[in-house]
Amino acid sequence: MCRAGCFLFAMCCDEVRVDTGSSDVYVTYKSRVGHQLTDTWSNTGVWLTVTFTVERYICVCFPMKAIVWCTPRRARHIIIAVCISAAVLTLPEFFATTTGQVAYRPTDRI
Repeated sequence: MCRAGCFLFAMCCDEVRVDTGSSDVYVTYKSRVGHQLTDTWSNTGVWLTVTFTVERYICVCFPMKAIVWCTPRRARHIIIAVCISAAVLTLPEFFATTTGQVAYRPTDRI
């Protein structure tokens, strides 16, 4: 539940619009960490799904070896390794972006 809440919070923080008082002008602030945290948690979720799938494959195809290979202690170590790996792999994204301010008028055409 915490991971889903953190993911949704990061998605909300990715872009914040502030009303400047005029009905025609909004100022958009791109968050420095919103998009990057979303990518980090997304990568973590994908790789945890892969590890759970591999574990299920081992349990179904090799039931006798699964008793030795698929232990709760080993699962904890793999989950921690996946979380740390996903965080390290997406770490450069935190330094690759800059925060900016953009004036937006709803009447502007793109």
